Amino acid sequence: MKKVRKAMFSSGLRPALVALAVTFGTVAGAADGVTENEILIGQLGPLTGENFAFGLLVMHGNDMVFSEVNARGGIHGRTIRTVRADTECRAEAAVGAARRLVDADVAAIVGAGCSNATLANMDTIISAGIPTIVQGATHDGITNPVNCCFFRAVMKGSEEGRIQARFVATIPDAARIAIVAQRDAWGQAKYEGFLDEAAKLGLEIVADEEMVRDSTSAGAQVARIAQSNPDVIVTLLFPRPTNVFMREAYRQGITDRPIIGHTSVSDLPQLAADIGSADPLENFYTISLTSYTPDMPEAQELEARFKAVHPDLNFTQYAMWGIGAAEVLVETLERAGPDLNRDAIREALLSAEPFLTSTFPEPLVFSPEDTDGNKAGMFLRYVNGEVIRIGTTFQ
Repeated sequence: MKKVRKAMFSSGLRPALVALAVTFGTVAGAADGVTENEILIGQLGPLTGENFAFGLLVMHGNDMVFSEVNARGGIHGRTIRTVRADTECRAEAAVGAARRLVDADVAAIVGAGCSNATLANMDTIISAGIPTIVQGATHDGITNPVNCCFFRAVMKGSEEGRIQARFVATIPDAARIAIVAQRDAWGQAKYEGFLDEAAKLGLEIVADEEMVRDSTSAGAQVARIAQSNPDVIVTLLFPRPTNVFMREAYRQGITDRPIIGHTSVSDLPQLAADIGSADPLENFYTISLTSYTPDMPEAQELEARFKAVHPDLNFTQYAMWGIGAAEVLVETLERAGPDLNRDAIREALLSAEPFLTSTFPEPLVFSPEDTDGNKAGMFLRYVNGEVIRIGTTFQ
């Protein structure tokens, strides 16, 4: 069994950052979360539970950016202060979490780390008119149809599925495709996007299996896929069911062909650690939202900045999502000018000027007709303990 790094997530904040986290409550003298000296930003997503990577770890990246901004003197003379609300990645908890940020009178929200939770709290946020940068949730319905408040910094689900299909089409002699997917709010758009693009590309689906986010076994699904003898296997699963599926696929001997993943499992060293071995990932290709990963030389400068703020935390790819999303928000606040309110923030987001970030492959652009700003992704592999950048075509 090859050695892989151990899981090393930490939820602690550096003491110097405690000022960024405040208790909930209306800020005295604030209108739309803005005072003479401060801008109050809500951070919304899972802080607890097994999917905390989509919330807490992404927020670590937010906090790096906000801390640096505050150290420079803030934005138009105002520093950023944050409040957090835990959705637990569950619809049941999400509405109350969003309500707490509404009651806190935040100027904007950055977060929305899980599709099921975000769909549940959309009405609350839209009713309050709070501009929200989505840095994790991918369900198409969050931004389609366009609404007042949700601006996505990550790719929407159907686009991820289409990118997977286009990648599969570049694999030589890959005609027979098996797919294993979640069919919940998170997975459905990805699944439908893949099937639609696969049909256009003439790919034959020979097995179509389903797992759920809490799956603890995959023996039956893997056996049926093995019997169908596909050339390629496509996965659309949360990290936990991905781990379960890949262990069983390796046990039953079907990891000898390309297996295609997606952005939720783009931290390949962590995926190997969670599976317990890198061996099942020998032919695993996955989509990255970022143009490089924490393991690559290009990340050294960004990691040094992250460690300056979070010396005791790991620099993860999830943090890189948060860095990019926070940079979009900071640039928006700069563009909105000193006369700041939620309307000015929305207008600045919709200016159609590209947002350049430190982490995403291409500039993000929002418009009144399209608030999905990110349409780029690349594929990665994990070879001999090293993350390898593949691009958008098979190699």
